[in-house]
Amino acid sequence: RALNEYTLTHWNSSDGLAHNMVTTMAQTGDGYLWLGSFEGLSRFNGHEFRVYDDQTLPFTGVNGIRGLVVDGGRLWVSTSRSGLFALDSSGWQGYGPEQGQPFEQMLGAELGGDGWLWLIGEENGIARWRPGREALHINHASGLAHDTVYVTLGDGAGGVFVGTAAGLDHVNADAVVEHWGAQRGLPPGPVRSVQRAPDGSLAVTVGGKVGWISDRGYRPLSGAQVPGSAQVLLYDNDGGLLIGTADQGLWRHSPRGLEQLDRRHGLHGNRVVSLFEDREGDIWIGSADGLYQLRDLRFSTIDERHGIGEGYVRALWEQPAGTLWIGSTDGLYRRDGDSVQR
Repeated sequence: RALNEYTLTHWNSSDGLAHNMVTTMAQTGDGYLWLGSFEGLSRFNGHEFRVYDDQTLPFTGVNGIRGLVVDGGRLWVSTSRSGLFALDSSGWQGYGPEQGQPFEQMLGAELGGDGWLWLIGEENGIARWRPGREALHINHASGLAHDTVYVTLGDGAGGVFVGTAAGLDHVNADAVVEHWGAQRGLPPGPVRSVQRAPDGSLAVTVGGKVGWISDRGYRPLSGAQVPGSAQVLLYDNDGGLLIGTADQGLWRHSPRGLEQLDRRHGLHGNRVVSLFEDREGDIWIGSADGLYQLRDLRFSTIDERHGIGEGYVRALWEQPAGTLWIGSTDGLYRRDGDSVQR
């Protein structure tokens, strides 16, 4: 199915969302979707939002939410001003210096196995930590390419890949740092997103460009038209690579080729901030203008997004070869595959 044939639904602050810019997303075991923003945390059940912020929680500082990660029955919340919080069956807990958590200003967290977390400090490297244990801080002075870290991705063996302002590093379970990208031909530049590809390579954004890196080297995304402001990546369950950009909407790279979803296809703006796929396979897009859901229903709508005018459709006729003729109050249209002509 073409990217612009999915059912697109939009919510924003007028629908109860805490803030229109959705910075991060996660889903807990009870099915709730959790959405981070600069004005607090929203819990969504598919119909309505419940907001958790400085006005509704017994502590302050949770408004600037930068990262969400689920570990079993616990939701970890990274904030830009007040460190780390967690929600589990016992309620909310805060984790700061008294609990051995070293960062007050955070950008996110990644699961490290056996209860460990890899934490991202704002311009302060990363740390490996778990409740009740002392944190191990890793920064530029201890081998990291740069103290500014944008993203982490677990390697499945207790270590983590680290996207920094100076490229891609790998930190193994023993905290040994390897400048992983530079040794494999990665171009210089900041790495803002890392995803594991189905073939085992890593899909990365470097300097706004998309490519794949492995022990065999680096391969850039090529084509006549490729996104140049990529900032977030996500592989969907079908193996397609979703690419969120700063000003060109959402793209997907798959066997169909490169597809784009932007203002022309129903988005209210072209800035994509976060991406998430839920357990049902629906894609959620966090943007600067609210939350979108891309859902693959058994039927699809053909409308102005696909080249048909805004007139009323009065007649349909499908030829044996599959060509669809559409009679509308503003003219006659022919649809062959994904192409519509008036």
